[in-house]
Amino acid sequence: MKIDLLRLNNAINQAFSDTVKEVATNAQKALKAKRWRWSGATVRRSGEIATSPRNIIDTGILYRSQQVRVDRKSASISYSAKYSAIVHRDRPWLSTALKESDAVKIFAKHLRQKLS
Repeated sequence: MKIDLLRLNNAINQAFSDTVKEVATNAQKALKAKRWRWSGATVRRSGEIATSPRNIIDTGILYRSQQVRVDRKSASISYSAKYSAIVHRDRPWLSTALKESDAVKIFAKHLRQKLS
């Protein structure tokens, strides 16, 4: 049996990148999910009245501020909206998405796809 290390390394790198992107997508889904507790009602800029549970999106600035960076040895998922840390403190959508995403299982799925 011959092992093609170049092909294996490429598959691992691509599977890693795809895993990070999938977890990032899960974080965006967490922002959209009507699962977050909120005391009282909020009139959003659109005129919608948001009660509890609700999603986290009001203007969409936070949602659109997601930044995903992947290189060969590390990755990051962040949000550049200036108030993202304050919102995350009370409604930790990113931490929740990371906990609910089985990164090992996602990586294995992508690696199998790349090697098949």
